[in-house]
Amino acid sequence: MTSSAILLIGDDASALDALTRALMGRQVMVINEFACAPAMLEQAVPSLIILTDAPQQAAWAQAIRSGAGRCAAMPILACAATGHAAVPAGCDAILPFPASPASIDSHVAAWLPQDDMARARALAERFGAAQIMPMVDRLRGELETALASLDRGEDAGHAHRIAGVAGTLGFAAVSESWLILSEQGGKDAQKEARRTARIAIAEISRGTETNDAC
Repeated sequence: MTSSAILLIGDDASALDALTRALMGRQVMVINEFACAPAMLEQAVPSLIILTDAPQQAAWAQAIRSGAGRCAAMPILACAATGHAAVPAGCDAILPFPASPASIDSHVAAWLPQDDMARARALAERFGAAQIMPMVDRLRGELETALASLDRGEDAGHAHRIAGVAGTLGFAAVSESWLILSEQGGKDAQKEARRTARIAIAEISRGTETNDAC
């Protein structure tokens, strides 16, 4: 599995098949028993993890998040019949399912890497990795802390600062969404800030090593 793969995990064979067909054209890997997931995740870091089985989604997501490797930072979507369903603990958002292939693919595409690290690496080449990369790593830590605050129902502190640092380092989507969150607030702004933050955290965690194990 390469770092561009989408990993589907679940016990429902029909759901896994429908998702695989909806994501035709993308690299998809399937695990139909969660017990097999740790071994798969030790081999490589996927771009996105999708969980199909509602009763186990929170437990599975939290097990992935508690891992020591970079897979713990990857975006995790939970399939649910409506986009208004509560997001299970450990997951980042709901993937409405069942839905049309176009709808599924569109939702998934929004959570795939934005290649922001390419811009950060360009800055590192220009100004020196010793100066830029620690700043990138600190941004990851600030984003992780901010997401934890959102999970607890608290305001994401220093949202304006995050927006500024992210913009300086080339994480344009993070900068824009967190600036909106700092100025306007609201659930929609929180959702978008979470999306861009999780993608950035995953990209930074993955770094320049796209094929290493977790």
